[in-house]
Amino acid sequence: MGDALLAEAQADGDGDHEVQARHALWSSRLFRGELEATCHHVDCGLALYKVSRHGTQALTFGGHDARECALALGSTALFLLGYPERALARNTEGVAHARALGQPQVVAHAYGWGSSMFLQLAGELEELDRRTTLLARLADEHGLAIYYPDARILAAWRAVRDERDHRAAEEMRNFLDRRAAMGTVYWHTYFLMLFADAWLRLGRPDEAQAAIKEGLARAEATGEHFCTAELHRLRARACLARDAGDVRLAEAALDAALAAARHQSSRLFELRAACDLARLRADRGERRNARDLLAPIYGWFTEGFKTADLKDAKALIGDLA
Repeated sequence: MGDALLAEAQADGDGDHEVQARHALWSSRLFRGELEATCHHVDCGLALYKVSRHGTQALTFGGHDARECALALGSTALFLLGYPERALARNTEGVAHARALGQPQVVAHAYGWGSSMFLQLAGELEELDRRTTLLARLADEHGLAIYYPDARILAAWRAVRDERDHRAAEEMRNFLDRRAAMGTVYWHTYFLMLFADAWLRLGRPDEAQAAIKEGLARAEATGEHFCTAELHRLRARACLARDAGDVRLAEAALDAALAAARHQSSRLFELRAACDLARLRADRGERRNARDLLAPIYGWFTEGFKTADLKDAKALIGDLA
């Protein structure tokens, strides 16, 4: 549908409609895991967008602003492609633009779908806490029911991460079901990934496996594949948590994670999968093999060396030397 919208807008020479066609495409391309195509449509849309002309159209087109959405979802694509610093700058710009417009729906999108996923993936957890708190308050004040469950899911995930609160995992499930009951399918595989991560942190690999299975099935059914690599990586961790000797299945899951990440050009997810696979190989005495796998992937990066993912990879390479 997005391709058809774009073709029609370009045939008519209608720049306003082309902004919205690109808007439809960068959103759907991101969640399909087509990261480079996402950035292409974001760049094209930003080149066409004029605040004086398009800044009042949020309520006409989907309840949020095209430029804020482009900067926000484009930042997630850039992060996964392996450009953390550029991603953070673009995300910050998107939030500032939303605040400048001052429309509650636009600000809520910037705090929620626009930035929470990026901040969680990037490990910017203090800022994630701040924005999810603001999102819950904004959603409550303005009756923006679509955003409230997202804020609560992320807050519950943080409670699991920091406090090992089992009740918070159940709260994640409750709010995930609530948003699904509203008909919201966006982010569903991502939240199932977070749910699996939460159960693993709580030492419950069977529940994690169930969430991963649900996430992979959902991705296959809807095409929302952007976190498929992470689901496979967590599947490997769940295998090992259930049986530390189940190396064969864990390695197969990590191979699947690497394949998915490379298919999407997701250097960040590729690095995470490679770190886990390198540790697995090192544990069975294949230290040179492990380093040869990880070092070239880490060596590709040119920025973001203060992020948790790159610091972890650098430390592991040093241990394998």
